[in-house]
Amino acid sequence: MDITPSINRYKIELKILSPACVSGSEEISYQSHEYFIHEGRLYFVSTEDIFNLYEKGIIKEDDLDLEYKELIDKIMKNAYAKKYLRSARLDMEIANKLELKKFGYIKKINMDEGSHEERPVIFGTTVKGMLRSGYLAYWIHDCHYSYSRTDSHKLKNQLKLDSVKINHKEIKEDIFADIFDKNQYTVMVNANSNDKFKENWMELEKYNKSHSNQINDAEVIKLIFKNIVCHDLVLKDGEMAIEKIIKFHRKNNKEKKSNHDIPLYFETPTIGSKFTGEIWYKYDTYNYDKQLSIISIENSCDENTPVEECFAGLKKLSQNIINAEYEMLSKTSLGNRMKDFFEQLKKENEKEDQFVCKTGYAGILSKTLMAFDKTKIKNHDKYLPYTINIAQKDMIPTGWVKIRYERI
Repeated sequence: MDITPSINRYKIELKILSPACVSGSEEISYQSHEYFIHEGRLYFVSTEDIFNLYEKGIIKEDDLDLEYKELIDKIMKNAYAKKYLRSARLDMEIANKLELKKFGYIKKINMDEGSHEERPVIFGTTVKGMLRSGYLAYWIHDCHYSYSRTDSHKLKNQLKLDSVKINHKEIKEDIFADIFDKNQYTVMVNANSNDKFKENWMELEKYNKSHSNQINDAEVIKLIFKNIVCHDLVLKDGEMAIEKIIKFHRKNNKEKKSNHDIPLYFETPTIGSKFTGEIWYKYDTYNYDKQLSIISIENSCDENTPVEECFAGLKKLSQNIINAEYEMLSKTSLGNRMKDFFEQLKKENEKEDQFVCKTGYAGILSKTLMAFDKTKIKNHDKYLPYTINIAQKDMIPTGWVKIRYERI
């Protein structure tokens, strides 16, 4: 059998539909000394930025002896200096002593000018995490959660997911391996690992019978995702802003109590901003850790690649999350105001070659498979989360994006 190494490439465009903060780094927040407000914008100033301004001659050596506040005031009054600082639009008044949730950035170095700029980015690791969720959703036909709510004083009414049955099977350890059906794929192994110029292809089952270094289902799953390469999605169109986020409590709303908790502030792209990048699927895996030259994995039932299965799963998952979120909010004071937004999400999710999904600080429904338990979504009020992050300016749930893809 002759298998030519090949790659399927997908052009990706991600559009922000509601404020979304996606970090992807260890430093997930800005502290109060790392940002400053000036003339309707919020400027980020690090030690590296100050050194960069000094290297360019914008601030002098004597300036470095100033008190920190005086130095910052001098920088803020210098329009030329501010061009070298990263900033975000500010549409509300905030105190300069709040913690801000940080969006992800990469540094781009300009060797000619001896400077650097930071570009907003959704990291490839985050994109791959989304695809993993989609891959699970693709294989789910039936889902039932067992749950409870805590009764302790400190954790009053906190939701606890006790166990889950997927496709009528209780999931205990590796959820991917438990629901994976390798019969859906043609898995071929090049058993001639010593000579890269000669090939000896055989089916996985035959290979496992004749070799001691067998490949199990869990390893096939790892190989599938090893073959998926997710590039960073970089901001192409739009700008960054600061959004005030409230935790809307649907139960308190019913009891006519305060709807709002302590506010959060997110650094987020403005609605309509677009990020672009690529996802690749490599059909063949070289230098596998079992010293196999090539393993080929193809869908045996249709022409969809595993990446396209992930896309289809994310579309299915999002439809369930849309229904669950609207069920949460439909009986509150926000229900009518959000009806148009959820209708828009449904329409966008139904279009070909695209889907909507949630990312960033988007709540438990997007981090689990809860939304697939449709019976509990409809009939068990305590099963649904009590709180949800809402962007105060537009009064819509946070974290919704639209992803368009094109095979190239």
